[in-house]
Amino acid sequence: MKNKNKKSQTALEFIFMFSFMFILFIGMMGALSNRLNDAKKDNEQALIKNTQDMIIQEIKLSEITEDGYFRRFELPNTINGGEYSVAIQNNMTLVITKEDKEFIKILPFNVTGNIIVGENNITKKGDTIIFNIGLKK
Repeated sequence: MKNKNKKSQTALEFIFMFSFMFILFIGMMGALSNRLNDAKKDNEQALIKNTQDMIIQEIKLSEITEDGYFRRFELPNTINGGEYSVAIQNNMTLVITKEDKEFIKILPFNVTGNIIVGENNITKKGDTIIFNIGLKK
């Protein structure tokens, strides 16, 4: 009878230990999943910021050049594998929209025109910086 009780106790201890380790493993996987998700969001935000900075650099470059300046540049077709849109609002705000989230940056100079994903033109006429002159959205 003692041997049977000892086997039962060992089996019960094994089940408790296995259950504890399984719960610990699930908790660690959940924490790891959250960290990976946070890292993905941080990476996406960095890519969006880089795209905004690239546009602002194009504007700054055109501002310091002579009248008649023209340059063609390209924005990536996707950010982190997902589609996005880019727009200039009120001639002074750059807005990148991705998955119903807006990333807004104030432009250093007033600009006009429409900026699009893909190939863009930037022109300086007088004191005016124009994106994609003559092109429709």
